[in-house]
Amino acid sequence: MDNAEEIVKVKLADAGLTLSKAELDRYVAGYPTQRAAVESLYALELDDVQPAIEFDPTAV
Repeated sequence: MDNAEEIVKVKLADAGLTLSKAELDRYVAGYPTQRAAVESLYALELDDVQPAIEFDPTAV
């Protein structure tokens, strides 16, 4: 069992869901892509960006 399959099985078991083998295979196949998409949401490079203290609609 590879890592993606193991992770998907644990997450589904925690949620109390039971899937057929075909459904499980589809979730396992899509898991790496989905996981990468979720992780990219937290990968913002904002070190040089100053926070907006106030809103200026003319700045756009």
